[in-house]
Amino acid sequence: MRARSREFSSLRAKANEADQHAIDAGNKAQAAQQTAQQAHTRLNTVEQVVTNIDQYQPTTQTEILFKPGQTVLSQNAKTALDEMATPLKNQRGYVVEVQGFSSGHGQAAISTSQKMAESVVRYLALNHDIPIYRIYLVGMAMHRRRPRPAMRSRSASPAAALKSAS
Repeated sequence: MRARSREFSSLRAKANEADQHAIDAGNKAQAAQQTAQQAHTRLNTVEQVVTNIDQYQPTTQTEILFKPGQTVLSQNAKTALDEMATPLKNQRGYVVEVQGFSSGHGQAAISTSQKMAESVVRYLALNHDIPIYRIYLVGMAMHRRRPRPAMRSRSASPAAALKSAS
């Protein structure tokens, strides 16, 4: 009888140990499920941010006019750029599109339009600390009388157009 009692005690101890292992496994599975749920929630948040990353809404549009043959900013142009750029200082998540337009065709016209747009970019970067990675520059040869409807945060000008969007 004692042998059976010892055998029974041994079986009971093994059963208790098995129960404890099962409880530990259940706790670990529950912790893993919680971690997976947190990762899924974070992934959904990141997906939403990435989806919205380029969904800019136009905020301002400005035309900067140049005298024929000139690529230097006038005082009026600088004032207009100041008015457009000042609100951007405290913003995050914006872009500025600068488009240069000049009359004529061919490489000379493209070069002039690029130089006008570059003078705007240089002014914004140096005088308003707008990071270059937020500025998109396009030089076009054909002069445009009216800016296109506002696109993502940009300013536009027949000689150099810029639009800003956030």
